[in-house]
Amino acid sequence: MKLSRPLLFIIALVTITATLSSLITQRYYSNTAKEPSLLVENRKPEPVLGMDLSHWNGTVNWNLLEREKLVFVFIKATQGTGYVDTTFATNWKASRENGYYRGAYHFFEPAADPKAQAEFFLKTVDLQKGDLLPAVDVEVTNKQTPEQVAAGLRTFVETVQQRIGRYPIIYCDAPFWNEDVAENLSKCPLWIAEWSSNTNPVLPKGWNSWVFWQYSATGTLKGVPSIGKTDLDRFNADQFNIRRYTLR
Repeated sequence: MKLSRPLLFIIALVTITATLSSLITQRYYSNTAKEPSLLVENRKPEPVLGMDLSHWNGTVNWNLLEREKLVFVFIKATQGTGYVDTTFATNWKASRENGYYRGAYHFFEPAADPKAQAEFFLKTVDLQKGDLLPAVDVEVTNKQTPEQVAAGLRTFVETVQQRIGRYPIIYCDAPFWNEDVAENLSKCPLWIAEWSSNTNPVLPKGWNSWVFWQYSATGTLKGVPSIGKTDLDRFNADQFNIRRYTLR
């Protein structure tokens, strides 16, 4: 059957309109598919995770540990006025070579000379630009009163601050601090110990925020021999902000 010219015109017009509509739709979805940023920005940021090490953890296989996607590591360096952790030198060197933010900590002995402890710690640790601020672990009293513990710790903190120009990080748990130290040293960044599944840890007196949180002492990590006995930590911000707590 031969179609009339008006009918041919209508058919052609419908075909052109459908084609243009299809092209516009494809272009729209193509353009919007390239703009995922709004979805990404609304996503909850990934936690910045780390661990802390001492000789109790054994010899670390840093190649295996890389699979755990950790960002930072605190390493025990010294204790009192004469003890150097037997794995410190190896872990200190390897952590930097493997790209971690590394920090050294001193186990504070309240019965020992606090200034001598600080000087021994700083002499032992080769602090470099980019390292995390040094930390002091406060968890024993050595039969000292809260006033004695507090006075000694303040001397330790001030000695470190005078030497490096920054306040050291304090590691403690809230019950111990509130009962056995009871000193306001909130100028020092807080590394809180609380092994729980809480959203946030309970803070010791004097602080209104935490910087690092040791949230578990029963972790298992590839490359760390202390299965079920590894300390796990997290940082209270994104990875970019961890630089605020490094030496410059």
